[in-house]
Amino acid sequence: MKNKIIFYLLIFITTLFIFQIVNSSRILKHQKSVVDDKTNSISILKNKNNQLKNRLDEEDYFSLFGNQEALFALGQAGNDSIVFKIKDDVYEYNLYDTNPLIPFDDIDIRFLINKVKVLNHKWIIADFSDGNLWGELLIKYSIDSKGDINFQTIDQLIYPQDL
Repeated sequence: MKNKIIFYLLIFITTLFIFQIVNSSRILKHQKSVVDDKTNSISILKNKNNQLKNRLDEEDYFSLFGNQEALFALGQAGNDSIVFKIKDDVYEYNLYDTNPLIPFDDIDIRFLINKVKVLNHKWIIADFSDGNLWGELLIKYSIDSKGDINFQTIDQLIYPQDL
């Protein structure tokens, strides 16, 4: 009788041990697949992050702060505040009945400047629209000794309206 109890106890412990091994193996496989998925996701995100950094570097190439020579040419004025002042001065032209920077007088439409990017110490590119038509401007600017900013439109275009 004692032998039978020990035998059954040994079979029970062996069965429990085998169950634990199989269950642990399944858990480890699942955890490994989860870790592999996370590793793949991290690698994809790092790749995407590098692509976005490269794209940002490309976009910054034609900007005032991506151009050390242009900043040097502006001298003391070459900081964030001058960019904000330039943009604000360009946007102020939207308050006029007809924007003098947008030379499309033959069209009886009021254009407004939507977006401005300071390219360097001499040029600005601006996007304008009336809600239907839209276009772009290349504007030359200069800062006089008093700190006033003067603008001159170099070139402009209106994109064809879709039919």
